[in-house]
Amino acid sequence: MKVALALGLALAAPAEAKAPELQHRTLSSIPMTMFAQDCKYNSSANVAFRAQKAGNPGAGMKPVEPFKRVLKDGFYQVACVKDSLHEFGDKHGNNAASYNMGDSAGVSIVHYTEVVPKMDQEPMTHEVCFSFCRTVPDMNFFGIHNGRDCYCEPYYQAAASDSSDCDATCEGAPYQMCGGKVKSSIFGMHACADGAEQLSQAADKATMAKSGLSGELSDLDAVAEAMQGSAATWQASLGQAGDPEASNLMQEAKVYAGELVKFHKEKSTVVDALTASITDAGALKGADMTTFANADKAEDVQAALEKLVAEAGDAAEATTELLKESSPTDTDSAEAARLYYPMMYFVDKAHEGPSTCNGDLVGKPMAKVSEDECAQACDDHIHECTGYSYYPTEGGELCFLFSKLKTATAYNCPASFLQLKKKAAAPACKLKMSAYEGTSISPDSDRAKSGKCPGCLKELTKADRCPGK
Repeated sequence: MKVALALGLALAAPAEAKAPELQHRTLSSIPMTMFAQDCKYNSSANVAFRAQKAGNPGAGMKPVEPFKRVLKDGFYQVACVKDSLHEFGDKHGNNAASYNMGDSAGVSIVHYTEVVPKMDQEPMTHEVCFSFCRTVPDMNFFGIHNGRDCYCEPYYQAAASDSSDCDATCEGAPYQMCGGKVKSSIFGMHACADGAEQLSQAADKATMAKSGLSGELSDLDAVAEAMQGSAATWQASLGQAGDPEASNLMQEAKVYAGELVKFHKEKSTVVDALTASITDAGALKGADMTTFANADKAEDVQAALEKLVAEAGDAAEATTELLKESSPTDTDSAEAARLYYPMMYFVDKAHEGPSTCNGDLVGKPMAKVSEDECAQACDDHIHECTGYSYYPTEGGELCFLFSKLKTATAYNCPASFLQLKKKAAAPACKLKMSAYEGTSISPDSDRAKSGKCPGCLKELTKADRCPGK
């Protein structure tokens, strides 16, 4: 996480070190990389005080055993300067012959490459250098020089220099700057000691995100299952009735149900990853976070949780959109269907049987919707939709929206089939009254034959049977 901290850049040569150029202080906005949340001690005054106090003689003078204890948990970029300590404060490294800090401070910088075995060294980044220096006692800053040279120091001391910048890309992160040929990128480190709390909070957020996404995916899975089952049932019934166009609609629904299943499977991997990371966080509960191994693991788990929470949010949003598309529920849809009339009303008003139709689809097939919700979905596509085809099935109703009808089948069922109970289970093709009032869409009409009726049916089949009979 990045935040901004207003901080005086003249941080901290100890009083006995001669650095008159450090007396000039300026304020700027500094990006801070937090391995834990910011804490109350990160005011500019407190940071400067602790930096000065940390220049006690002896820092960096004893052998270092890194990656054992965690002493800092966050860092922020401070300056780009020619650092006197890099040149004259190296007691143990390649610049040992130039060391002259003994009389003034008695401290030494500690180089990453001098302490970490070559086989264990990683390409340099801000995080790699921090991960090392955070475990070196008495160090409050770290610097990176010429793209790869990482060193830890109790304070930094700016020296007179040229106008060059810190423009060397980091060896392990080309998008980061790691000092230059002359100057070093300097970073301050801080300690909040709240890693366990931050990990717990991240796990809580992840648990909530997992619950929300799981619920949405469960709803989508139910829609896909209902759509697949209903489409298969109706496809078989319509096939027996010799209604290929309506049967083709059912194939469209089955294909779309497959897309929903695929989406569900892909997004379920986020739920699985959240489950695993939440378990990892739970395993670290009560662990000593001053131990490097524990702190390092906790920070990795926290970073994974935060990344997964963001992914879960995106996945939940995408799932919600799919649910709105595939199974819209609208509390304002009551009686929306009364504004739609049976397709045959605009061909032969005497016809009372069920009907099916096909044409130019609007949107995707829908399942688990009432007929009023189907009609409301058509209303919501106000400039496109002029009608719908509705297939009632217990728990898996299907709805298809059309901008234009091309083919239709009107079934002439026995009177017994038209009884209320059975009629409710019959398919219906309906058109928006406001779009077709006073017109005929019969393919046999004079307007249809003259080609001057773009809304007329191209083909109408009258079947003396019922769907599936």
